[in-house]
Amino acid sequence: MTAGTGPEPDVSVIMIFHDEERFLTEAVDSVLDQDGPSWELILVDDGSNDGSGPLARRIAERWPGRIHHLTHPGRANRGMSASRNLGIEHARGRWLTFLDADDVWLPGKLAAQLAVLEGHPGVEVLVSPAQWWRTWGPPADGAPTTSEADWVQVLGDEPGPVTVARPPTLLVRFLEDEWSSICDLVISRRLVIELGGYEPSFTAMFEDQVFHAKVFSRWPALVTADWWYRYRQHDGACTATAHRAGDHLLARRRFIDWLDDHLEDQHGGPGTDRSADDRPDHASLRRLVRRQRWRLHHPRLTRVGRAARRVTSLASELGG
Repeated sequence: MTAGTGPEPDVSVIMIFHDEERFLTEAVDSVLDQDGPSWELILVDDGSNDGSGPLARRIAERWPGRIHHLTHPGRANRGMSASRNLGIEHARGRWLTFLDADDVWLPGKLAAQLAVLEGHPGVEVLVSPAQWWRTWGPPADGAPTTSEADWVQVLGDEPGPVTVARPPTLLVRFLEDEWSSICDLVISRRLVIELGGYEPSFTAMFEDQVFHAKVFSRWPALVTADWWYRYRQHDGACTATAHRAGDHLLARRRFIDWLDDHLEDQHGGPGTDRSADDRPDHASLRRLVRRQRWRLHHPRLTRVGRAARRVTSLASELGG
C-alpha cells in the first residue's frame, strides 16, 4: 500500500505503532488538531496483534488523501527503525516529523515550529523539549487531572527562546544524560535521505538515538525553549518494558559501540578528512564515547575504581 498523491504537503508526520489500540486515536486526534501548514499523516503498522491495525485502516479511510496506512509485506513485525524508514519512503512533505502512537501534540505545534524554520533558512533541523506526561486519565477522586512539570530538556549553545546548537552539542548532551533524549524533531526530508534514514539493525531501544547521533554529530539544529509534545509515561512503553526486563544496559552498550564505530568511520577512517575530528569539540566527543564504551564493557572494574577513589578521598579527609 502506498501513501497519497496530489499536492505535496508542507510536513509529513510519521507515526509508527505496534499494539497501540489504547492510545492511537488520541495521538491521531492531536495531529488533526494542527492548523496552518499542510500536512499528511502516515500510520505505519509494525505487525500489530491487537485492534490497532484495523483502527488505523478505518482512520485512513475516514481521511482519504490526508491520512495513509502502511504495513510491511505480510504484516511482518520489522522493528522501529524499519517502520520509520517505510514511512520516510512514502513521505512527500518537505519536512518530516515523528509522533509516537502513545504520545500527543499540543495544538499549534506544526505552525510554530515551521515558522521558526522559515526564519532560519540555513538550518534544516529543529528540536524542542517535551513534557514527561504521567497523569492523563480521568481523575478517580473528582480532582482536576494534572500533568507533572517534568521536562526532557534540550538546550542549545546559548539561552533564549530559539538558539542554534552547533554539532556535536546536542549529541554530547544526551550522551552525558541519557534521559535528555530528543522526542520532538522536525527535519528536512532531503537531509534524512542523505543520512540514509534509520538503522534497521536497531529494532527497539536506542533506534532514535542512533539516528539523532547521525544528525547531531554533523549538522546544526534550531532549539526552542517552548514545548508542544507530551511524552506519555506508562508501563507498556518500550523504555519501561526494557528496564523491567533488564535489557537497558545491554541496549545502551550496543548503541555506544555503534556510535564509536560510526565516528571512526566518519572522521578517522583511511582517506577521510580528519579536520572535523581534530576540532576540540569533536575530539572531546570521541573521548566521551570511548570512556562510556570502556565503562559499559567493564562495569566491575568501573565500580572498583569508584570505590577506590572514595577510599582515597576518605583517607585524605581523615589524614588532613
